[in-house]
Amino acid sequence: MGLLMHILRTDNEENAVISLKIMIDLHRNYKALVADQVQPFLDFVFEMYGNMAAIVKDAFDTNSTIPGSTPAATVLPATTYS
Repeated sequence: MGLLMHILRTDNEENAVISLKIMIDLHRNYKALVADQVQPFLDFVFEMYGNMAAIVKDAFDTNSTIPGSTPAATVLPATTYS
């Protein structure tokens, strides 16, 4: 479980999803053996949600474009034609 938590924290999204699936299967089949690992996992989830505001701000901040990329399209107000 320690290795799965490490992958969850440090690896890419695809590997993290696989780790989560393995963790869920292990918990489903071996509850008594992995019960002590539930709290560290919940702490990780709590930490992720605690950082969510900063992550969203960084991801969608209009001033933080990647060099060489074009900024997001500007949405203009809708106009009505008579």
